Amino acid sequence: MALHAALLLALTLPVAAPIKRGVEFFVPYECTGLGLCTVPPYRGPRYYRYSAQGMKIAAVVAEPMTIDGRADVVPDIAAKGDRLSAPVVAYAKTFDSRPRAVELRILVSETGRPLDVQVVRGSGDALLDQNAADYAQERWRFKPALDRGRKVRSSVRVTMEFDFLGQSENAVRYEPLFDHPIP
Repeated sequence: MALHAALLLALTLPVAAPIKRGVEFFVPYECTGLGLCTVPPYRGPRYYRYSAQGMKIAAVVAEPMTIDGRADVVPDIAAKGDRLSAPVVAYAKTFDSRPRAVELRILVSETGRPLDVQVVRGSGDALLDQNAADYAQERWRFKPALDRGRKVRSSVRVTMEFDFLGQSENAVRYEPLFDHPIP
C-alpha cells in the first residue's frame, strides 16, 4: 500500500526529460536517482507590489508652453484631469517603506488624450517610473485647455505617490513579475 502511494505521488510531480547516462549537459532541473527530474521553483528577481490603496494622484498643475507662436504662456483655462485613476497594481524592484513619488510631464492634445508622457522626477526605481508613465499614456484622459475659447494643446505636471502604507517588508506581498519559470 505504501509503495503504491509513493508511486502515485511520484507520478503527480512535474516531470522533465530523463537524464541519459554518459551525456554531459547543463540541466536546470532537480533530479532524483530514479531519472525523474522536477522543475525548480522560480527564483528570479522579486518585485514588490503596490496596491491601489497605497497610491494617489496629486493635483494637475499647468505648465507654460508655446501656443500659436506665443512663447511661455499658459492657456486661459488650463487642462484638468478628467479620468486620472491610480493603477490597480504597480511593481517596484526594491522595497522602500518611505513614500515614493513619480512626477510626470504630460503633453495633452486638443481632444484630452496624452500625446507624450515624460518622467520629470523619478522615484529611484526605473521599473516603477516606466510603469507609471505607461499607465498614464494608456489610461488617463483630460479636459483639454481652452485659449480664447478654442481647445488647444497644453502641458501639465502630475505627481503619482506610491506608499506601502506603513507596512514592513515582511508584510508586503511580493511575487515574481512573471508567474511561470523561465526555462
